[in-house]
Amino acid sequence: MTNKRLKDEDVALFRYGVIAPLLLRTKEWGTRAIKLEELTKENWTLPNGQKSKIPKGTIKDWLRKYNKDGFDGLYPKTRSDKGNSRKLTEEQVERIIAFRKKYPELIVTELYEKMLKQDLLLPGEVSTSTLNRLFNNNDLSRKKLLSKSFVRDMKPFNFPYRNDCWQVDVLHGPKISKGKKKNKAYLIAFLDDKTRIIPAAGFVWSEKTDNLAAMFIKAITKRGVPNRLYADNGKVFCSKTLKLVCARLGIELIHSRPYTPEGRGKIERFFRTVRSSFLTPFLVEESNSTIEKLNNAFYDWVDNKYHCRIHRGLDGCSPLDSWVQDNAVVRRISTSVNLEYLFLNTEERTVLRDCTIYFKKRRFEVPPEYRSRRINIRYDPTNLNQVFLETTSRELIKLRFVDCIENRLIKRK
Repeated sequence: MTNKRLKDEDVALFRYGVIAPLLLRTKEWGTRAIKLEELTKENWTLPNGQKSKIPKGTIKDWLRKYNKDGFDGLYPKTRSDKGNSRKLTEEQVERIIAFRKKYPELIVTELYEKMLKQDLLLPGEVSTSTLNRLFNNNDLSRKKLLSKSFVRDMKPFNFPYRNDCWQVDVLHGPKISKGKKKNKAYLIAFLDDKTRIIPAAGFVWSEKTDNLAAMFIKAITKRGVPNRLYADNGKVFCSKTLKLVCARLGIELIHSRPYTPEGRGKIERFFRTVRSSFLTPFLVEESNSTIEKLNNAFYDWVDNKYHCRIHRGLDGCSPLDSWVQDNAVVRRISTSVNLEYLFLNTEERTVLRDCTIYFKKRRFEVPPEYRSRRINIRYDPTNLNQVFLETTSRELIKLRFVDCIENRLIKRK
């Protein structure tokens, strides 16, 4: 007996339990009608665990099926037209499918509104859920249509100068020893589109904003500031923190179209090279490695092999040669700018009358001129001991924890 049959059997047993009192033969007139009323008032526990009352008509229907087919009549029946629309004719289905293929970028609700405006459907004639089911059954979902249509229009491209555009992505790497356990390592990598140079890359324990920030700082410090940053639509690349940093550094943040990894082909190709030329031989030799050993070996491979190897897409040049031969000016960050501050998160707080604020269950002191005012605070989510007040001139003032014992000795003005 299959699992499906077992589940159906549970439903049949439940239905039988409901109608069982009505099957008792009795000569007393009106007893069945009274019992039926009692059954409709009872709060039943359904096979799925939910509580519900059962309508009189439903109980009568179960009773009729039992009297006709016995216990087998109580098994739930599967619709013969399951998966097909019961409201649309074949002509309508053909018309809707043709319209869907004409506008693959529209979501179902937008497509429905457009069909109403063009009198292809009448209001209330069909629901959006019916359309959605029709499209899924015919492989016409927006995701599948976009993935097919945009691939045909893809063409190879290159930016003309170094630092004109960097691509960034995350590779899910191998499991590495971390203490007594093994955890997955992630490779965060930046790649210069023109020269294929790697401004910075490294293995980390998670693909969170703080790890991305550390790698981005390292890349900017080493290779300068890019004009554009090209990424996918992952959560870490769509974070408010990254958007603010790019805005403050004058970097255009570009996200690729959904479901089109071809646009990030250069960094995807780099990841393939990492797997075949670095990770595979490394893991054979170091089966029980640490992330420190992994990174040290990776940095050596990038600097001494990848950067010096002739690249097919660079007309016989290596990435390092291509970088050196490019005469484009590298934009550097002023030494007075603290890059780590740019990646601090921002939140608003209202200063209390005693010149303090509460943040993450901690209490900080604020200069008295900000009492009862709304302020911006900047903080590193990985180090909540570093909390700063951001002034109107964008200066950062470090806030200290409230020390009530020390404060009793300070003279008030």
